[in-house]
Amino acid sequence: MMKGRAGARRSRGVTLIELVVALALVSLVMAAAVNMLLQSAANEAAYREQNAAQQNARSAADVVTDDLRGAVKNSLPTPPGNPDQNSPLVFQIYDDAGTAKTVRYWRHTESHELYRQLGNGSPAVIARHLSGFGVSCVNSTVSITVTATLGSAPEQSSVTVCADVVPRNALS
Repeated sequence: MMKGRAGARRSRGVTLIELVVALALVSLVMAAAVNMLLQSAANEAAYREQNAAQQNARSAADVVTDDLRGAVKNSLPTPPGNPDQNSPLVFQIYDDAGTAKTVRYWRHTESHELYRQLGNGSPAVIARHLSGFGVSCVNSTVSITVTATLGSAPEQSSVTVCADVVPRNALS
């Protein structure tokens, strides 16, 4: 008879202990799922930031290399190693009308922006968040390095884009 009572009691529902164990297991699974979701969101944000910095460095390098390719023959001086507002990279290019114009590039050391100034015009910011802008010249090849900084300390990293350019007019 006791066997019948225990079986009857069992069929009425779950015990409090079973309910607590089930809730604990569901809580663990939900905590793991939320943790994975948060980690995924953080990884995507870091990827987007890295991608934006890389694109920023690449577009700055593209602008500089386009101008360097069209540099007027013999207008490339020995460039400064790290052009800044006190010693910019200066050379001449031909404008659309075929007139030689002076172009200047420099990275502002405080704002970390890369500037381009054509002739006597106003300087224009062509890239932001750059931690480095380097130029070297060997024979008629100009090498540039643009470095963009990602994030803030202590998890700071950087992306560097390098390009070698031989000005078209230097070969004639």
